[in-house]
This record gives sequence, C-alpha cells and structure tokens, in this order.
Amino acid sequence: MIRDSGLGTRDSPPSRIAAQRQFLRFGLVGVLNTALDFALFILFYGVLGLAPQLANTLAFWLAASNSYWLNQRWTFAASQPSLGAYGRFLLFNAGGLLISSLLLHWLGPVIGMAWAKAIAIGLGFLWNFTLSKHFVFARPKP
Repeated sequence: MIRDSGLGTRDSPPSRIAAQRQFLRFGLVGVLNTALDFALFILFYGVLGLAPQLANTLAFWLAASNSYWLNQRWTFAASQPSLGAYGRFLLFNAGGLLISSLLLHWLGPVIGMAWAKAIAIGLGFLWNFTLSKHFVFARPKP
C-alpha cells in the first residue's frame, strides 16, 4: 500500500523526489523574495522616504507577486497563470503575514524577538508551501 507523505504526493521514490524538489525550490524562491522584499523596503523607506508601514506593504506585495510568478513557472510548473490562483496566492501569503505578526506579538516578549521570528519564518514557510501546493498550483486529479 502506498501512503501519503503529507507533502501531497505518494511515497514512491520518484514522487518523493519530485516533492522534495518542489519543497527545495519553494524555499529558494522564498529566500530570493525575502531579499527582494528587504531591498524594496529599503528603497521605499530609506531612499524615497515613504512611511514605514506603506513601504513595508508595497515591498511585501511586490515580492509576493514575484514569488507567485516564480513558483508558478519554476517550482510547481503550473500550466498557465490565472487571476484566481494569483488572488489565492496573495490571500494565503497575507494570512501567513498575519500569523507571523501574531507570533511575534505573542512569543517575542516570552522567548525574544529573534527566536520568535525564526519560529514565525518556519511556520510561515510550511503554511505557504502547503496552501500553494494544494490550493494555488494544484493539478487537477485525473
């Protein structure tokens, strides 16, 4: 009997390798877009003088949009971009941002902001990967 790995694929060796490849690619796209988010924040806030909240929001949405495009094309190799999938991706990323912010608020005073941020990044990554794989870029069942 073949069992589900939790990554949404069967545990046969080829599909497990494919799932691991997706997970790694999703992580690489995440690292790239985190750097993009940070660079855009510095541009908007530090160079252009926008308010920090506005600079952060603009940087986040632009980086998330880039993340959608890269994940759609490279990580999940979905057939065609769609407005519905893009909307779901942004909604799920906003949910991840909210969860991350709440974790910082609740855990930061208890364990320190650096540890709280590390936990938030890990949980946010799992949240975004799972929802992206199963609800944004899911392939139709045969």
